[in-house]
Amino acid sequence: MAFAAAAFIAPQAGAQSQSLYFNDISDNDSSYINNPANWFTNPEKTAPFEGSLDGSHDAYISGGGATPVRVAANQKPVFDSLSYSETDTSASGQFMVLGNDSVLRTSGDLVMSFTLLNDPSVTTGNQITRRINMWDRSSVQIGGDWIINSNRNDSKNYLSLMIDDSEGGSPDGVNFQVDGNVVSAGASTLIFTTNNKSFTVGGSMNLNGSQWNILRDNSRSDTFIRSVGGISGTARLNITKEAWVTAGSRTVNLVLTNKSAFDMTTSFATPENNDDKLNITMTASDARNGSGRQALRFGSIGDPYWCNGMQLADANINNVEISSGRLDLGMHGGMKGANLSLYGYTGNAADAVFSAAGLSSGQEIGRVQFDRRSRLRLHSN
Repeated sequence: MAFAAAAFIAPQAGAQSQSLYFNDISDNDSSYINNPANWFTNPEKTAPFEGSLDGSHDAYISGGGATPVRVAANQKPVFDSLSYSETDTSASGQFMVLGNDSVLRTSGDLVMSFTLLNDPSVTTGNQITRRINMWDRSSVQIGGDWIINSNRNDSKNYLSLMIDDSEGGSPDGVNFQVDGNVVSAGASTLIFTTNNKSFTVGGSMNLNGSQWNILRDNSRSDTFIRSVGGISGTARLNITKEAWVTAGSRTVNLVLTNKSAFDMTTSFATPENNDDKLNITMTASDARNGSGRQALRFGSIGDPYWCNGMQLADANINNVEISSGRLDLGMHGGMKGANLSLYGYTGNAADAVFSAAGLSSGQEIGRVQFDRRSRLRLHSN
C-alpha cells in the first residue's frame, strides 16, 4: 500500500499574507484551529474562510474562555504568523491543547498576549497558570520569534505561562522548538515554565526580569533538555517540585549553542532539600572568532520567594562543561558547582574557554567554586 507524502511549501518571498480570525468558541467542534471552517477573513467574523491552512495566513485568536483552542490528533496546520490574546484572565487552566501526533507550525512569529482581570475584591495575589498541553508525539515549531506579552493590569494576581507534556504516555516524541528568539516583551513580568522534556531555541532568550522555571512537576523522565542559542538580560532561574511529586532526582541539561555573545544576570533557586540538578553545557556553534560567548552571573536571590506554591531558596548548580566557545561564570559567595570540565573537540584548547566573572555586567573578574578540579581534554576530529 502506497502513501502520499505531504510537503510544506513556504509562501513565496514578497507574497502578502491573508489575515484570518478564529471563530468564537461555542462548543468542542468550534475549538479546533486546524479546521478551516472555524476561520473567517474579516474581524467581524461574517466572511467564512474557504481554503487550506498552508502557511500563507496571519492568524488571530481571541481566547480565554472555558474551552481551550485545540489542534486535533494527526493534524498539522501551518500559519505565516499566529497571534493569541486573552483579556480579563482570572483563572488557571489549559488554553491550548495539541493532540497526539499533531504539529502546530508557523513560518514567522508566534505572539501570545495575556491581560489579567483587575478585580478590586481580590485582596491576596495568586499565581494564574495558563498551560499549553502537549500530548504524545506532538510538536510546536515556530519559524520566527516567540513573543510573550504579560500585563497584570494592576491586578494583585500574577501570570505563569507553562508548556506541559506531563499528562500523556511517553514524553520522548514531544518537542517545542523556536527557530528565532524568545522574548518577554509585556508591561509585566511573569513565570515562564518549561515543564516538558525538550525545549529548543535557535536564537536567544530575554525574559526581561521574569522567572524561568526550567522544570516544574514533570516526573515522566529523569532527564530534560533546554537548548538555547544564548540568554541575555535578567531573569531568575528555578527548578520546582511540589511535595506530592514522587519523582526522584531529575536532571536538567541547559545547553548553550551561542552564535553571538550574550550576558545574563541571574540567580538559581529550588525548594530547600530539593535533589534535582542543573547542568550547564557550552557548545557554541561559532567558537573560532570569539562570538560564541555566554556570561552567566549568579547572584543570591536575597529573601526567599514563591513559585508554584513552593518557597524557594538559593541552590547550587551541578556540572559545568565547555566543549566549544567561551563561558564566563560568576557565583555569589554561598554558591558552588559539582564539577567543571573543559573539552576541546577540535584539538585546540583555545576553542573551549572558561573564566570566572563578576556578578554585574561588565565585571571580568569574580569567583567560582567547584567540588572537583577542572579537567582539560583535547579531542581531534
